[in-house]
Amino acid sequence: VRGGVGGVVPAVDTSDARGMVQAVWTLGPIPGRQQLAIAVEGVGVSPVLTAEADPTAVNTRVTGAGEVIAGTAGDSLVESVVVRVTDSAGVALGDVPVAWVTPDGGEVTPLGARTDSVGEAQARWTLGPRVGRQRLRVQVGNARLVPVFTVVTSALPGAPVALSLRAGDRQAGTAGKALAQPIVLRALDRYGNGVPRAGIMVLTSAGRVADSLLSSDSTGQAKVRWTLGPTTGSQRLTVSLAGADTTLTVTARARAGAPDTLMFVAPPATGTAGRALPKPVVVQVADAQGNPVPGRTVVFTATGGGSSPARAVTDSTGRARVRWTLGRKAGAMSLVGKVAGSDVKGTLTVAAKVRARPAP
Repeated sequence: VRGGVGGVVPAVDTSDARGMVQAVWTLGPIPGRQQLAIAVEGVGVSPVLTAEADPTAVNTRVTGAGEVIAGTAGDSLVESVVVRVTDSAGVALGDVPVAWVTPDGGEVTPLGARTDSVGEAQARWTLGPRVGRQRLRVQVGNARLVPVFTVVTSALPGAPVALSLRAGDRQAGTAGKALAQPIVLRALDRYGNGVPRAGIMVLTSAGRVADSLLSSDSTGQAKVRWTLGPTTGSQRLTVSLAGADTTLTVTARARAGAPDTLMFVAPPATGTAGRALPKPVVVQVADAQGNPVPGRTVVFTATGGGSSPARAVTDSTGRARVRWTLGRKAGAMSLVGKVAGSDVKGTLTVAAKVRARPAP
Protein backbone atom coordinates (compact mmCIF):
# COMPACT_ATOMS: atom_id res chain seq x y z
CA VAL A 1 0.00 0.00 0.00
CA ARG A 2 1.32 3.51 -0.96
CA GLY A 3 0.21 7.01 -0.09
CA GLY A 4 -0.94 6.50 3.47
CA VAL A 5 -1.37 3.93 6.19
CA GLY A 6 -3.82 1.29 5.16
CA GLY A 7 -3.99 -2.42 4.61
CA VAL A 8 -5.17 -5.23 2.33
CA VAL A 9 -6.56 -8.62 3.42
CA PRO A 10 -5.31 -11.10 2.47
CA ALA A 11 -1.91 -9.68 1.75
CA VAL A 12 -0.96 -12.84 -0.20
CA ASP A 13 -3.32 -15.13 -2.07
CA THR A 14 -3.50 -17.67 -4.93
CA SER A 15 -5.66 -17.25 -7.98
CA ASP A 16 -8.69 -19.54 -8.34
CA ALA A 17 -9.62 -21.75 -11.27
CA ARG A 18 -10.69 -18.69 -13.24
CA GLY A 19 -7.42 -16.86 -12.50
CA MET A 20 -9.16 -14.45 -10.10
CA VAL A 21 -7.78 -13.11 -6.83
CA GLN A 22 -9.89 -11.00 -4.44
CA ALA A 23 -8.83 -8.87 -1.46
CA VAL A 24 -10.31 -6.15 0.73
CA TRP A 25 -8.40 -2.83 0.60
CA THR A 26 -8.81 -0.56 3.62
CA LEU A 27 -7.74 3.01 2.85
CA GLY A 28 -5.49 4.90 5.22
CA PRO A 29 -6.72 7.89 7.26
CA ILE A 30 -4.89 10.53 5.21
CA PRO A 31 -7.08 12.00 2.43
CA GLY A 32 -5.88 12.17 -1.15
CA ARG A 33 -4.78 9.61 -3.71
CA GLN A 34 -3.65 6.23 -2.35
CA GLN A 35 -2.15 3.36 -4.32
CA LEU A 36 -2.10 -0.42 -4.08
CA ALA A 37 0.75 -2.22 -5.87
CA ILE A 38 0.17 -5.82 -6.98
CA ALA A 39 3.06 -8.23 -7.49
CA VAL A 40 2.38 -11.48 -9.41
CA GLU A 41 4.83 -14.36 -9.10
CA GLY A 42 6.64 -14.93 -12.37
CA VAL A 43 5.26 -11.76 -13.99
CA GLY A 44 7.60 -8.85 -14.52
CA VAL A 45 4.85 -6.17 -14.68
CA SER A 46 3.35 -5.05 -11.37
CA PRO A 47 0.02 -3.19 -11.79
CA VAL A 48 -0.81 -0.30 -9.46
CA LEU A 49 -4.36 0.59 -8.44
CA THR A 50 -5.26 4.15 -7.39
CA ALA A 51 -8.12 5.19 -5.10
CA GLU A 52 -9.24 8.59 -3.83
CA ALA A 53 -9.48 8.86 -0.05
CA ASP A 54 -12.08 11.54 0.56
CA PRO A 55 -11.55 13.95 3.47
CA THR A 56 -14.26 13.97 6.11
CA ALA A 57 -15.91 16.96 7.78
CA VAL A 58 -14.92 15.86 11.27
CA ASN A 59 -11.21 15.86 10.44
CA THR A 60 -10.92 18.60 7.78
CA ARG A 61 -10.43 22.30 8.25
CA VAL A 62 -10.56 24.82 5.36
CA THR A 63 -9.41 28.39 5.95
CA GLY A 64 -8.51 31.40 3.84
CA ALA A 65 -4.80 32.14 3.63
CA GLY A 66 -4.66 35.93 3.89
CA GLU A 67 -7.20 38.68 3.28
CA VAL A 68 -9.00 38.89 -0.04
CA ILE A 69 -8.72 42.54 -1.12
CA ALA A 70 -11.69 44.21 -2.82
CA GLY A 71 -11.39 44.69 -6.57
CA THR A 72 -13.02 46.44 -9.50
CA ALA A 73 -16.16 44.87 -10.93
CA GLY A 74 -15.36 42.89 -14.07
CA ASP A 75 -11.60 42.82 -13.38
CA SER A 76 -9.30 40.14 -11.95
CA LEU A 77 -8.17 40.52 -8.38
CA VAL A 78 -4.57 41.64 -8.07
CA GLU A 79 -3.60 38.62 -5.98
CA SER A 80 -4.63 34.98 -6.21
CA VAL A 81 -7.14 33.57 -3.76
CA VAL A 82 -5.47 31.02 -1.47
CA VAL A 83 -7.14 28.47 0.81
CA ARG A 84 -5.41 26.15 3.23
CA VAL A 85 -6.59 22.61 4.05
CA THR A 86 -5.51 20.89 7.28
CA ASP A 87 -6.73 18.16 9.58
CA SER A 88 -8.20 18.92 12.98
CA ALA A 89 -4.68 18.94 14.48
CA GLY A 90 -3.48 21.57 11.99
CA VAL A 91 -1.46 19.16 9.86
CA ALA A 92 -1.43 20.20 6.19
CA LEU A 93 -3.39 17.93 3.85
CA GLY A 94 -1.74 17.77 0.44
CA ASP A 95 -2.97 16.20 -2.79
CA VAL A 96 -6.65 16.82 -1.92
CA PRO A 97 -8.91 17.78 -4.87
CA VAL A 98 -10.33 21.33 -4.79
CA ALA A 99 -13.13 22.76 -6.99
CA TRP A 100 -14.02 26.48 -7.37
CA VAL A 101 -17.38 28.07 -8.32
CA THR A 102 -18.39 31.75 -8.76
CA PRO A 103 -22.15 32.01 -8.03
CA ASP A 104 -22.28 35.80 -8.58
CA GLY A 105 -20.85 35.88 -12.08
CA GLY A 106 -17.28 36.37 -13.12
CA GLU A 107 -14.74 33.61 -13.69
CA VAL A 108 -12.30 31.56 -11.66
CA THR A 109 -9.14 29.88 -12.97
CA PRO A 110 -7.64 27.24 -10.65
CA LEU A 111 -3.84 27.22 -10.45
CA GLY A 112 -3.94 23.48 -9.73
CA ALA A 113 -6.55 20.81 -9.24
CA ARG A 114 -5.28 19.76 -5.78
CA THR A 115 -3.69 21.15 -2.66
CA ASP A 116 0.09 21.33 -2.71
CA SER A 117 2.54 19.90 -0.19
CA VAL A 118 1.68 22.59 2.39
CA GLY A 119 -2.06 22.04 1.98
CA GLU A 120 -2.74 25.15 -0.09
CA ALA A 121 -4.75 25.65 -3.29
CA GLN A 122 -4.83 28.83 -5.38
CA ALA A 123 -7.04 30.36 -8.06
CA ARG A 124 -7.29 33.57 -10.06
CA TRP A 125 -10.67 35.29 -9.52
CA THR A 126 -12.22 37.64 -12.08
CA LEU A 127 -15.13 39.43 -10.45
CA GLY A 128 -18.59 39.68 -12.00
CA PRO A 129 -19.79 42.96 -13.53
CA ARG A 130 -22.08 44.04 -10.67
CA VAL A 131 -20.82 46.00 -7.69
CA GLY A 132 -21.33 44.79 -4.13
CA ARG A 133 -20.76 41.53 -2.29
CA GLN A 134 -19.45 38.66 -4.40
CA ARG A 135 -18.69 35.07 -3.40
CA LEU A 136 -16.27 32.35 -4.43
CA ARG A 137 -17.24 28.85 -3.29
CA VAL A 138 -14.49 26.34 -2.60
CA GLN A 139 -15.30 22.63 -2.46
CA VAL A 140 -12.65 20.43 -0.89
CA GLY A 141 -13.07 16.74 -1.62
CA ASN A 142 -16.52 15.21 -1.87
CA ALA A 143 -19.43 17.67 -1.56
CA ARG A 144 -21.43 15.06 0.36
CA LEU A 145 -18.79 14.85 3.07
CA VAL A 146 -17.18 18.30 3.44
CA PRO A 147 -19.17 21.57 3.57
CA VAL A 148 -18.45 24.31 1.04
CA PHE A 149 -16.05 27.05 2.13
CA THR A 150 -17.02 30.54 0.91
CA VAL A 151 -14.63 33.39 0.17
CA VAL A 152 -16.26 36.85 0.15
CA THR A 153 -15.05 40.16 -1.28
CA SER A 154 -16.47 43.45 -2.53
CA ALA A 155 -16.69 44.48 -6.18
CA LEU A 156 -16.15 48.22 -6.56
CA PRO A 157 -17.26 50.42 -9.49
CA GLY A 158 -14.77 51.21 -12.20
CA ALA A 159 -13.88 54.56 -13.73
CA PRO A 160 -16.85 56.72 -14.84
CA VAL A 161 -17.41 56.53 -18.60
CA ALA A 162 -21.04 57.59 -19.10
CA LEU A 163 -23.89 59.69 -17.72
CA SER A 164 -27.54 58.73 -17.49
CA LEU A 165 -30.48 61.10 -17.01
CA ARG A 166 -32.67 59.62 -14.29
CA ALA A 167 -35.34 62.31 -13.86
CA GLY A 168 -36.23 65.94 -14.44
CA ASP A 169 -36.05 66.25 -18.24
CA ARG A 170 -38.72 68.11 -20.28
CA GLN A 171 -40.29 69.92 -17.36
CA ALA A 172 -42.40 73.04 -17.70
CA GLY A 173 -41.90 75.85 -15.23
CA THR A 174 -42.30 79.56 -14.67
CA ALA A 175 -39.76 81.86 -16.26
CA GLY A 176 -37.29 83.13 -13.68
CA LYS A 177 -38.30 80.46 -11.14
CA ALA A 178 -36.75 77.14 -10.05
CA LEU A 179 -38.19 74.00 -11.63
CA ALA A 180 -40.40 71.94 -9.34
CA GLN A 181 -38.27 68.80 -9.66
CA PRO A 182 -34.47 68.50 -9.58
CA ILE A 183 -32.51 67.16 -12.54
CA VAL A 184 -31.21 63.75 -11.40
CA LEU A 185 -28.07 62.41 -13.07
CA ARG A 186 -25.99 59.28 -12.53
CA ALA A 187 -22.35 58.61 -13.35
CA LEU A 188 -21.80 55.06 -14.66
CA ASP A 189 -18.85 52.75 -15.21
CA ARG A 190 -18.53 50.46 -18.26
CA TYR A 191 -20.98 47.95 -16.74
CA GLY A 192 -23.62 50.50 -15.75
CA ASN A 193 -22.71 50.63 -12.07
CA GLY A 194 -23.05 53.95 -10.27
CA VAL A 195 -19.70 55.64 -9.63
CA PRO A 196 -19.30 57.80 -6.48
CA ARG A 197 -17.27 61.02 -6.39
CA ALA A 198 -17.43 61.49 -10.17
CA GLY A 199 -17.11 65.07 -11.38
CA ILE A 200 -20.12 66.38 -13.32
CA MET A 201 -20.05 69.78 -15.05
CA VAL A 202 -23.22 71.79 -15.67
CA LEU A 203 -23.73 74.57 -18.23
CA THR A 204 -27.01 76.45 -18.77
CA SER A 205 -28.18 78.26 -21.91
CA ALA A 206 -30.46 80.34 -19.69
CA GLY A 207 -31.07 80.68 -16.00
CA ARG A 208 -28.71 79.47 -13.31
CA VAL A 209 -27.73 76.52 -11.10
CA ALA A 210 -26.34 76.61 -7.58
CA ASP A 211 -23.07 74.90 -8.56
CA SER A 212 -21.61 74.27 -12.02
CA LEU A 213 -19.35 71.43 -10.80
CA LEU A 214 -20.96 68.57 -8.88
CA SER A 215 -19.67 65.37 -7.28
CA SER A 216 -21.79 62.21 -7.43
CA ASP A 217 -22.89 60.61 -4.16
CA SER A 218 -22.30 57.05 -2.92
CA THR A 219 -24.78 55.67 -5.48
CA GLY A 220 -23.31 57.68 -8.37
CA GLN A 221 -26.17 60.20 -8.40
CA ALA A 222 -26.08 63.99 -8.49
CA LYS A 223 -29.02 66.41 -8.33
CA VAL A 224 -29.22 69.80 -10.05
CA ARG A 225 -31.67 72.54 -9.07
CA TRP A 226 -32.28 74.64 -12.18
CA THR A 227 -33.71 78.16 -12.01
CA LEU A 228 -35.02 79.04 -15.46
CA GLY A 229 -34.05 82.16 -17.35
CA PRO A 230 -36.40 85.16 -17.46
CA THR A 231 -37.76 84.62 -20.99
CA THR A 232 -40.42 82.17 -22.05
CA GLY A 233 -39.83 79.29 -24.45
CA SER A 234 -37.45 76.32 -24.66
CA GLN A 235 -34.31 76.38 -22.50
CA ARG A 236 -31.37 73.96 -22.34
CA LEU A 237 -29.00 72.68 -19.69
CA THR A 238 -25.89 70.72 -20.76
CA VAL A 239 -24.12 68.27 -18.44
CA SER A 240 -20.82 66.51 -19.07
CA LEU A 241 -18.66 64.01 -17.23
CA ALA A 242 -15.24 65.21 -16.15
CA GLY A 243 -12.49 63.26 -17.88
CA ALA A 244 -14.82 61.50 -20.31
CA ASP A 245 -16.20 62.43 -23.73
CA THR A 246 -19.87 62.22 -22.81
CA THR A 247 -22.52 64.96 -22.79
CA LEU A 248 -26.26 65.09 -22.08
CA THR A 249 -28.77 67.83 -22.85
CA VAL A 250 -31.72 68.53 -20.56
CA THR A 251 -34.58 70.69 -21.84
CA ALA A 252 -37.31 72.67 -20.11
CA ARG A 253 -40.07 74.99 -21.28
CA ALA A 254 -40.45 78.31 -19.48
CA ARG A 255 -43.97 79.71 -19.42
CA ALA A 256 -45.10 83.15 -18.33
CA GLY A 257 -45.70 83.81 -14.67
CA ALA A 258 -48.68 85.44 -13.03
CA PRO A 259 -49.83 88.79 -14.47
CA ASP A 260 -47.89 91.68 -12.99
CA THR A 261 -48.64 94.63 -15.25
CA LEU A 262 -51.37 95.80 -17.64
CA MET A 263 -50.47 98.57 -20.08
CA PHE A 264 -52.42 100.29 -22.86
CA VAL A 265 -50.51 100.06 -26.14
CA ALA A 266 -50.22 103.26 -28.22
CA PRO A 267 -53.27 104.79 -26.54
CA PRO A 268 -55.04 107.79 -28.12
CA ALA A 269 -55.13 111.09 -26.21
CA THR A 270 -58.40 112.42 -27.61
CA GLY A 271 -61.61 111.27 -29.22
CA THR A 272 -64.97 112.48 -30.38
CA ALA A 273 -67.73 112.48 -27.79
CA GLY A 274 -70.52 110.01 -28.54
CA ARG A 275 -68.48 108.12 -31.08
CA ALA A 276 -66.19 105.08 -31.06
CA LEU A 277 -62.46 105.67 -31.16
CA PRO A 278 -61.05 105.21 -34.68
CA LYS A 279 -58.96 102.21 -33.63
CA PRO A 280 -59.46 99.41 -31.07
CA VAL A 281 -57.99 99.93 -27.65
CA VAL A 282 -55.16 97.43 -27.06
CA VAL A 283 -53.88 96.29 -23.66
CA GLN A 284 -50.73 94.29 -22.97
CA VAL A 285 -50.59 91.92 -19.96
CA ALA A 286 -47.10 90.88 -18.79
CA ASP A 287 -45.54 88.99 -15.89
CA ALA A 288 -42.85 90.28 -13.54
CA GLN A 289 -40.15 89.36 -16.09
CA GLY A 290 -41.89 91.31 -18.86
CA ASN A 291 -43.12 88.20 -20.67
CA PRO A 292 -46.55 88.40 -22.34
CA VAL A 293 -49.21 86.44 -20.45
CA PRO A 294 -51.68 84.71 -22.80
CA GLY A 295 -55.13 83.34 -21.98
CA ARG A 296 -56.04 85.82 -19.25
CA THR A 297 -59.42 87.57 -19.11
CA VAL A 298 -59.39 91.35 -18.95
CA VAL A 299 -62.54 93.12 -17.68
CA PHE A 300 -63.12 96.67 -19.00
CA THR A 301 -65.05 99.38 -17.17
CA ALA A 302 -65.64 102.83 -18.68
CA THR A 303 -66.48 106.06 -16.81
CA GLY A 304 -67.85 107.44 -20.01
CA GLY A 305 -69.49 105.46 -22.76
CA GLY A 306 -68.81 101.73 -22.94
CA SER A 307 -66.51 99.07 -24.39
CA SER A 308 -67.40 96.24 -26.70
CA PRO A 309 -66.92 93.59 -25.59
CA ALA A 310 -66.79 94.26 -21.86
CA ARG A 311 -64.44 91.30 -21.40
CA ALA A 312 -61.62 90.08 -23.65
CA VAL A 313 -58.99 87.30 -23.45
CA THR A 314 -55.32 87.97 -24.14
CA ASP A 315 -53.86 86.24 -27.20
CA SER A 316 -50.48 84.48 -27.59
CA THR A 317 -48.74 87.87 -27.46
CA GLY A 318 -50.50 88.81 -24.20
CA ARG A 319 -52.74 91.40 -25.91
CA ALA A 320 -56.48 91.98 -25.81
CA ARG A 321 -58.53 94.39 -27.95
CA VAL A 322 -61.86 96.19 -27.47
CA ARG A 323 -63.83 99.01 -29.08
CA TRP A 324 -64.50 102.04 -26.85
CA THR A 325 -67.40 104.35 -27.63
CA LEU A 326 -67.02 107.59 -25.71
CA GLY A 327 -69.80 109.27 -23.77
CA ARG A 328 -71.82 112.10 -25.35
CA LYS A 329 -70.49 114.90 -23.17
CA ALA A 330 -67.14 116.55 -23.61
CA GLY A 331 -64.45 116.09 -21.01
CA ALA A 332 -62.05 113.52 -19.62
CA MET A 333 -63.21 109.91 -19.74
CA SER A 334 -61.49 106.77 -18.43
CA LEU A 335 -61.37 103.12 -19.41
CA VAL A 336 -60.08 100.73 -16.76
CA GLY A 337 -58.77 97.32 -17.72
CA LYS A 338 -58.41 94.77 -14.91
CA VAL A 339 -57.07 91.21 -15.12
CA ALA A 340 -59.76 88.94 -13.73
CA GLY A 341 -58.81 87.19 -10.51
CA SER A 342 -55.97 89.59 -9.71
CA ASP A 343 -55.24 93.14 -8.60
CA VAL A 344 -53.45 94.00 -11.83
CA LYS A 345 -55.09 96.86 -13.72
CA GLY A 346 -54.43 99.91 -15.86
CA THR A 347 -56.30 103.07 -16.77
CA LEU A 348 -56.60 104.95 -20.05
CA THR A 349 -57.84 108.56 -19.92
CA VAL A 350 -59.05 110.29 -23.09
CA ALA A 351 -60.22 113.86 -23.62
CA ALA A 352 -63.62 113.69 -25.36
CA LYS A 353 -64.34 116.62 -27.66
CA VAL A 354 -67.63 117.62 -29.18
CA ARG A 355 -67.53 117.70 -32.93
CA ALA A 356 -68.00 121.22 -34.22
CA ARG A 357 -71.29 121.89 -36.05
CA PRO A 358 -71.10 123.36 -39.51
CA ALA A 359 -72.11 127.06 -39.72
CA PRO A 360 -75.68 127.71 -41.01
